[in-house]
Amino acid sequence: MADAQITLAYGRDTGIVAIGHGERYKAAHQALAASGFRRGDDWVYHLPNADEDASRATVADLIRHATAHGVEVTTSSRRFIGDTARDIARLLPGQ
Repeated sequence: MADAQITLAYGRDTGIVAIGHGERYKAAHQALAASGFRRGDDWVYHLPNADEDASRATVADLIRHATAHGVEVTTSSRRFIGDTARDIARLLPGQ
């Protein structure tokens, strides 16, 4: 396993999301920022493009930047954890 990884997932409300992790997570964050992903307040990177062709181009650019930074990119087959957290929060009382 690489020292830095980026996991791509699909968020129900946000589209393509990416999480950089590993011992060299800063390299993952650099690759994400360089390719056009935007970091949210929760440190989850989001793909700002809704257009399918632009999204493909940005993800392809991410792969090039990740390779240059020595970062492994994978896709998750699991549901985005942020969607699960929002679902639970909606069931809790109060704001």
